[in-house]
Amino acid sequence: MEKETCDYTPQFLELRKIINEVDPMELICSGCPVDEYDPEVQDILELISTLKSSYKLAEMIQNIFIRWFNEDIVGPYANYLEIAELIQKGLLFHTVKCGKKVDAEMETKILQVIEGINQ
Repeated sequence: MEKETCDYTPQFLELRKIINEVDPMELICSGCPVDEYDPEVQDILELISTLKSSYKLAEMIQNIFIRWFNEDIVGPYANYLEIAELIQKGLLFHTVKCGKKVDAEMETKILQVIEGINQ
């Protein structure tokens, strides 16, 4: 069951949106709840400021998913590189597997998260 959103920081909620948009293991598209990746989101937030390279960040994110799930099911590195690039660059109008697109509101929120993480 999803926790109350008041328990989460804005950075957590926005990173959760990024992860859910990319949905690297296709769990959200398969009907899992929006909080499915919350443990991974928390781990990523704790380490994100230490890495500047999108490649290193992608590797770190993929390793977090391997730790929480299993190496055999986490999906390709490209999914995690995509997440890292969204975090670092705020790529806009990102099309995901579910056919959703990042709208102007999401674009603003992604950029706010990136600014908060880089401070």
